[in-house]
Amino acid sequence: MKKLLMVVMLLMASINFAYSQSDIITAEVNRTNSICPISSGNGVTMTHLSYDNGALTYHYIVDEDVISMSQAKQNMPTTAEAVKNLFESPNMEYLTSALKQNNEVIVYRYTGKGSYIVCGFIYNPRTRKYTFIYD
Repeated sequence: MKKLLMVVMLLMASINFAYSQSDIITAEVNRTNSICPISSGNGVTMTHLSYDNGALTYHYIVDEDVISMSQAKQNMPTTAEAVKNLFESPNMEYLTSALKQNNEVIVYRYTGKGSYIVCGFIYNPRTRKYTFIYD
Protein backbone atom coordinates (compact mmCIF):
# COMPACT_ATOMS: atom_id res chain seq x y z
CA MET A 1 0.00 0.00 0.00
CA LYS A 2 2.84 2.41 0.84
CA LYS A 3 4.48 1.68 -2.52
CA LEU A 4 1.23 2.32 -4.35
CA LEU A 5 0.73 5.59 -2.49
CA MET A 6 4.32 6.60 -3.28
CA VAL A 7 3.83 5.82 -7.00
CA VAL A 8 0.60 7.82 -7.10
CA MET A 9 2.26 10.78 -5.38
CA LEU A 10 5.21 10.69 -7.79
CA LEU A 11 2.85 10.47 -10.76
CA MET A 12 0.83 13.46 -9.52
CA ALA A 13 4.00 15.46 -8.93
CA SER A 14 5.25 14.69 -12.43
CA ILE A 15 1.91 15.75 -13.92
CA ASN A 16 2.07 19.07 -12.06
CA PHE A 17 5.59 19.75 -13.33
CA ALA A 18 4.92 18.48 -16.85
CA TYR A 19 3.39 21.80 -17.82
CA SER A 20 5.11 25.14 -17.54
CA GLN A 21 3.24 28.20 -16.33
CA SER A 22 3.27 29.49 -19.92
CA ASP A 23 1.69 26.21 -21.10
CA ILE A 24 -1.16 26.70 -18.61
CA ILE A 25 -1.77 30.25 -19.82
CA THR A 26 -1.54 29.25 -23.49
CA ALA A 27 -4.05 26.43 -22.90
CA GLU A 28 -6.48 28.95 -21.38
CA VAL A 29 -6.03 31.25 -24.39
CA ASN A 30 -6.73 28.37 -26.80
CA ARG A 31 -9.76 27.20 -24.81
CA THR A 32 -11.23 30.71 -24.62
CA ASN A 33 -10.57 31.52 -28.27
CA SER A 34 -12.32 28.31 -29.32
CA ILE A 35 -15.61 29.76 -28.00
CA CYS A 36 -15.16 33.39 -29.12
CA PRO A 37 -16.83 35.67 -29.98
CA ILE A 38 -18.75 35.83 -26.71
CA SER A 39 -21.52 38.41 -26.46
CA SER A 40 -22.42 39.72 -23.03
CA GLY A 41 -25.78 40.84 -24.35
CA ASN A 42 -25.26 44.50 -23.47
CA GLY A 43 -23.44 45.64 -26.59
CA VAL A 44 -20.08 44.27 -25.45
CA THR A 45 -18.52 41.28 -27.22
CA MET A 46 -15.30 39.52 -26.35
CA THR A 47 -13.52 38.92 -29.64
CA HIS A 48 -10.46 37.01 -28.46
CA LEU A 49 -7.84 36.44 -25.78
CA SER A 50 -4.14 36.97 -26.43
CA TYR A 51 -0.97 36.24 -24.51
CA ASP A 52 2.22 38.11 -25.28
CA ASN A 53 4.70 40.62 -23.87
CA GLY A 54 3.93 39.63 -20.28
CA ALA A 55 0.20 40.19 -20.58
CA LEU A 56 -2.92 38.06 -20.84
CA THR A 57 -5.25 40.39 -22.76
CA TYR A 58 -9.02 40.09 -23.08
CA HIS A 59 -10.15 41.99 -26.20
CA TYR A 60 -13.66 43.43 -26.41
CA ILE A 61 -15.61 45.40 -29.01
CA VAL A 62 -18.21 47.87 -27.76
CA ASP A 63 -21.24 48.37 -30.01
CA GLU A 64 -21.66 52.12 -29.67
CA ASP A 65 -25.25 51.89 -30.92
CA VAL A 66 -26.02 50.07 -27.65
CA ILE A 67 -23.56 51.58 -25.17
CA SER A 68 -21.40 54.66 -25.57
CA MET A 69 -17.69 54.61 -24.84
CA SER A 70 -18.26 57.22 -22.14
CA GLN A 71 -20.67 54.79 -20.44
CA ALA A 72 -18.11 52.00 -20.87
CA LYS A 73 -15.46 54.19 -19.22
CA GLN A 74 -17.83 54.98 -16.34
CA ASN A 75 -18.33 51.24 -15.82
CA MET A 76 -14.58 50.47 -15.67
CA PRO A 77 -14.20 50.72 -11.85
CA THR A 78 -17.08 48.28 -11.31
CA THR A 79 -15.79 45.96 -14.04
CA ALA A 80 -12.24 46.08 -12.68
CA GLU A 81 -13.40 45.19 -9.18
CA ALA A 82 -15.44 42.26 -10.54
CA VAL A 83 -12.42 41.00 -12.50
CA LYS A 84 -10.21 41.33 -9.43
CA ASN A 85 -12.71 39.23 -7.44
CA LEU A 86 -12.92 36.69 -10.26
CA PHE A 87 -9.16 36.18 -10.46
CA GLU A 88 -8.92 35.90 -6.67
CA SER A 89 -11.55 33.13 -6.61
CA PRO A 90 -10.54 29.48 -6.14
CA ASN A 91 -11.87 28.62 -9.63
CA MET A 92 -9.22 30.81 -11.25
CA GLU A 93 -6.31 29.92 -8.93
CA TYR A 94 -4.59 27.79 -11.60
CA LEU A 95 -4.43 30.74 -14.00
CA THR A 96 -3.75 33.43 -11.40
CA SER A 97 -0.92 31.35 -9.95
CA ALA A 98 0.67 30.92 -13.38
CA LEU A 99 0.45 34.65 -14.05
CA LYS A 100 1.93 35.50 -10.64
CA GLN A 101 4.82 33.08 -11.11
CA ASN A 102 5.62 34.62 -14.50
CA ASN A 103 5.13 38.14 -13.04
CA GLU A 104 2.55 38.90 -15.74
CA VAL A 105 -0.56 41.06 -15.83
CA ILE A 106 -4.14 40.78 -17.04
CA VAL A 107 -5.41 43.42 -19.46
CA TYR A 108 -9.05 44.13 -20.32
CA ARG A 109 -9.18 46.21 -23.52
CA TYR A 110 -12.43 47.69 -24.83
CA THR A 111 -12.52 49.29 -28.30
CA GLY A 112 -15.44 51.29 -29.66
CA LYS A 113 -16.86 49.70 -32.81
CA GLY A 114 -17.29 53.04 -34.58
CA SER A 115 -14.95 55.44 -32.84
CA TYR A 116 -12.03 53.09 -32.12
CA ILE A 117 -11.69 54.78 -28.72
CA VAL A 118 -9.97 52.46 -26.29
CA CYS A 119 -10.54 52.08 -22.58
CA GLY A 120 -9.91 49.34 -20.07
CA PHE A 121 -7.60 48.40 -17.26
CA ILE A 122 -4.54 46.40 -16.30
CA TYR A 123 -4.81 44.10 -13.31
CA ASN A 124 -1.68 42.83 -11.55
CA PRO A 125 -2.46 39.60 -9.67
CA ARG A 126 0.71 39.93 -7.56
CA THR A 127 -0.15 43.34 -6.14
CA ARG A 128 -3.92 42.83 -6.52
CA LYS A 129 -4.21 46.35 -7.97
CA TYR A 130 -5.51 47.68 -11.25
CA THR A 131 -4.65 50.68 -13.40
CA PHE A 132 -7.14 52.25 -15.81
CA ILE A 133 -6.40 52.78 -19.49
CA TYR A 134 -8.15 55.62 -21.30
CA ASP A 135 -7.62 56.78 -24.86
